[in-house]
Amino acid sequence: MPEFSFYPLSIDSITDPEAGNSGVIRLFGRTTDNKRVCVLDPSFSAYFWAIIDKKSSVKSLTEEILALKLDETKRIVHATNVTYEEKQFLGETVHALKIAVNNPRDINVLKDDIKEMTGVIKCTETDIPLAQRYTVDTGIEPLQLCTVKGTAIKKDYITDMTIEATHLTAKEDSLLTQPRMLAFDIEVYNKIRSPNSDEDPIVMVAMYGTGNYKKVITWKDYPGRKKHVTVVKNEEALIAMFLDDVRSFGPDYLVGYYSDGFDFPYLKDRAHQMGIDLDLGLDESNVRFSRRANTSTAKITGMPHMDIFKFIRRIVSGQLNLPSYTLDAVAKHLLGEGKTGADVGQLYAAWDEGGERLGEYAEYNLIDAKRTFQLMEIMIPQLNEFVKITGLPPEEVSRMSYGRLVESYLLKNLQQFNEIAPNRPYQNVIGARDGDRVEGAFVFQPEPGVYEDVAVFDFKSLYPTIISVHNICPSTLTAGKKDAHTTPELTFHGKKRTFNYNYKKDGIFPKLIRDILIRRNRIKEMLKKNKKDPVLHARQYSLKILANSAYGYFGFSGARWYCKECAASTTAYGRDYIAKLIEKAEKEKFKVIYGDTDSIFLSLGGKKTLANAKTFLDDVNKELPSLMELELDGFYPRGIFVMKKGDKTGAKKKYALIDEEHDVKIVGFETVRGDWSGIAKDTQKEVLRIILEDNDIKKAVRYVRDVLMKTESGKLPIEQVHISKKLTRGVDEYTAEGPHVKVARQLIKRGETPGIGSTITYVVQEGKGSIGGRSVPADEAEAYDAEYYIKNQIIPAVERIFEAVGYKKEDLLAEHKQKSLGDF
Repeated sequence: MPEFSFYPLSIDSITDPEAGNSGVIRLFGRTTDNKRVCVLDPSFSAYFWAIIDKKSSVKSLTEEILALKLDETKRIVHATNVTYEEKQFLGETVHALKIAVNNPRDINVLKDDIKEMTGVIKCTETDIPLAQRYTVDTGIEPLQLCTVKGTAIKKDYITDMTIEATHLTAKEDSLLTQPRMLAFDIEVYNKIRSPNSDEDPIVMVAMYGTGNYKKVITWKDYPGRKKHVTVVKNEEALIAMFLDDVRSFGPDYLVGYYSDGFDFPYLKDRAHQMGIDLDLGLDESNVRFSRRANTSTAKITGMPHMDIFKFIRRIVSGQLNLPSYTLDAVAKHLLGEGKTGADVGQLYAAWDEGGERLGEYAEYNLIDAKRTFQLMEIMIPQLNEFVKITGLPPEEVSRMSYGRLVESYLLKNLQQFNEIAPNRPYQNVIGARDGDRVEGAFVFQPEPGVYEDVAVFDFKSLYPTIISVHNICPSTLTAGKKDAHTTPELTFHGKKRTFNYNYKKDGIFPKLIRDILIRRNRIKEMLKKNKKDPVLHARQYSLKILANSAYGYFGFSGARWYCKECAASTTAYGRDYIAKLIEKAEKEKFKVIYGDTDSIFLSLGGKKTLANAKTFLDDVNKELPSLMELELDGFYPRGIFVMKKGDKTGAKKKYALIDEEHDVKIVGFETVRGDWSGIAKDTQKEVLRIILEDNDIKKAVRYVRDVLMKTESGKLPIEQVHISKKLTRGVDEYTAEGPHVKVARQLIKRGETPGIGSTITYVVQEGKGSIGGRSVPADEAEAYDAEYYIKNQIIPAVERIFEAVGYKKEDLLAEHKQKSLGDF
């Protein structure tokens, strides 16, 4: 009987016709001696729960359920076993029947008849996938080293061996950290529009994998071709070779960047036209495509397909805060190097001409695959931590939402509460919930101006600690005030209300969040000694995301544990804590500049010292409940807050601060946006620096006047007036055409192919008519419209900064003699 250890990479379930259509768990993975394996576990049964009236006869209901036989497509659907257990449901003790079935699909057939039986209150946990149920109940999880005993069998799987397991155990402390990976990228011939899979062929596909594996496949030869470039006779041969190479390489992860949205759908369409099957599945099945909520997914049985773009954009973006998440932008930020300089818009021309230029595009194609591989390498620690948290397979983790993260963590840990999970809501319920809104955070509007010695305080994990401290949970929500936390008064459905949460027992959310926060604090202490440990960084970040997502989950309309009252209660407590903090600060004679959600900004202003601020911090923390903590986020010698547009009050989330190392922190200004010209962003950034570092308003005014004079004279480098904006839809889908759309049309006319996601860079030139009509592609511009850039770019970028310190835009133009500036 074979016995070996392996790492499961993909876990799913099938029904076995040879065993009466019973459910079978499949675990595809890699053994410790690098062999591909498929392990079949037929021992696990699907089940669901029926919550019954406490007065009902368990024996009678059990007999009635076991006697239920339903005809379903030439087979009889029935329960295979029924057992009684006392469980918890939303915090209440309930009588429940655990109903096991032969085939997972039988649950949907049986539940409707069972819930109509006298004494049955509801059927629940009817929608948990069998593979997820398996990982939760058995502790066998993806990427975790397992030992298997079983019988070798013959099955049509593309693996080194297939085993029917008799015994499976997991080693919790051993995780796959160096998977075998293959990244790929395709290049498409297209001339006058976005790529059209009906007409435009794939001309190149590149692969880059573990062990410095690299290959480019194309179907046109050229001089100087490198060894890693293979030429085939046509596109059909290109696709066939790509499929063969993926199979022979045998990756644990097949990786792409936006491959769900472009590469795989395009491959599917082109292959279909040629009668080629994308049969990459280890069971010889085709790549499966699905579409949900405007996003597509390409899945391969037994071989996780990882669209690393989705993981970075959905989960890791909170760490990066980039204006763009193109492969080039993310690679430059994380790797220090992006794509090659080849202009992919001219690939069609190089292809038509042939010759050495094709080598540039083969290199471009390969570098895209290599950057994708390198980004996946960096993301492995993050991905592994989220797999451990959720118990989900890596390909699902790479595409998950925050709601899925929280829900999977809850399901994985539900057994410690002896709790049954609610079902997910139906679409009509989700639609009704979508109309509900919860009152948000408290905002103390700033008074515009420059402030000296700014101390910034924020609550550490405010909403998670509130949930934990005040035991906010659907399972603790109670009508009685005895032994309960009562929320501050809040507006709920248009009425003033309070809510009560029983503190005599731990709620599910508070208990789990408390554990998460304690674990994260422990890891952060470890990080002080191991600051560069990528695993510890990944672990603390994953726990942070999980804790911070819990509040949002309460108000997520598709959540199993949706609870509008819990969401409203959390923000009500948040407003109360911030309001009381501001009140205490004012009582202590601090100048409160600004407060928002979980933070306040105090100006010491010569009347208070940093030592006073730290004493204030200590006093606040002595009064806070356990786990809640106020932190000194930073001390800044100077800060500026500006006015709200069209108003005299201060703007929230729009300020700049300079720290003691002379680094300027800018929040909410145009300097962090991509659709402003370089001269506008640079001017704004320098004005903020002069005001904050030099504390010289007049110098800032003189600087702006010099910029205006230089702009008016036409002496700015043309690159300084480039404006860039991304196409968020196809050019023909725009009804209102901004300048970037009009310029995109110009690019199409000259033979380029700007599509969704393309960044359009343009310059506004002098002339008559609309701004869009005077805009041209950046590479065609030789001059610019100075009046436009002064009036619509430079002045708007600095106007509110100067208004905050008592200057008007007219003051900036007072010494400017150019006639064209007279009516700004």
